[in-house]
Amino acid sequence: MRIGIIGATGWLGSALGGRLLAQGIVAPENLIALNRTGPRPDYQGHRGVVWARDVADLAGQSDVIVVSVRPGDWAGLGLQAQGRLVVSFMAGVRGERLAACGGRIVRAMPNAAAELGASYSPFWAAPDVTAEDRDTVRRLLSAIGTTDELAEEAQIDLMTALPGSGAAYPALMAVAMAGFMRDQGVEDAVAWRAA
Repeated sequence: MRIGIIGATGWLGSALGGRLLAQGIVAPENLIALNRTGPRPDYQGHRGVVWARDVADLAGQSDVIVVSVRPGDWAGLGLQAQGRLVVSFMAGVRGERLAACGGRIVRAMPNAAAELGASYSPFWAAPDVTAEDRDTVRRLLSAIGTTDELAEEAQIDLMTALPGSGAAYPALMAVAMAGFMRDQGVEDAVAWRAA
């Protein structure tokens, strides 16, 4: 399966991409990345990641598309994803708006703990999302933590107030503390355990 991430070097996209690669869930050649600044020779310590030229190129190469951009950027993406599974990390962009891209829509709400593999990332799936799609979403989200499926789309909007933001504060503090320790010469694994 080829996974495309729009916003691959942003906060959540980068956490997902890096952890998918680190855990072997996706091989570098099956990860299609797109960002605003262009290709990088190394992505999260891995070479061989495919860099898309634009949104259309990413969609053409991907079986599953993760949209990890600011909600205000959605309208300008012009994503056409007919027949593909589309997982949105955007808060506030409703399923009916997302469905205009032609894909099977899932909305997920990860948080800053994704960088640590400890995000709680609930998701909501549109009616045309298959059982196989749901398994794919659970596998992807397992790379960054735990998940539950929500029964109603309105519930995913509620999640922006709790797991979508609440855990961000301690997670960002842990990232800062571990970074400080590394800057002082403490080994990475030790710095993370200390934080």
